[in-house]
Amino acid sequence: MRDFIKQFDRNIQEELHPGELEALSIIQDDKGLCFCTSDKMAIKAIALIGSSSQGISFEELLKSSGIAKKIEYKRTIEYFKKSLGEGSIMRIQSGRIK
Repeated sequence: MRDFIKQFDRNIQEELHPGELEALSIIQDDKGLCFCTSDKMAIKAIALIGSSSQGISFEELLKSSGIAKKIEYKRTIEYFKKSLGEGSIMRIQSGRIK
């Protein structure tokens, strides 16, 4: 995990929780897995590690299970995609590898 976290700048390191770091490390190594989160920095980190296609919003997960329910904005597909976009910009602007 120490090597994995080193690829992020200090601000991102401080925002990510141990469980998120572990999940991100796992999806980076196993392209067949998905990661569902509503944490903005974790969503950005998905893009930073080049695994955007492996991220899924809570709303999308519910819909794929056949459940339609009103949920708060930070759990929506729209919020997730917006945060992924911000992470992609960070990746381009060197938010990833130091």
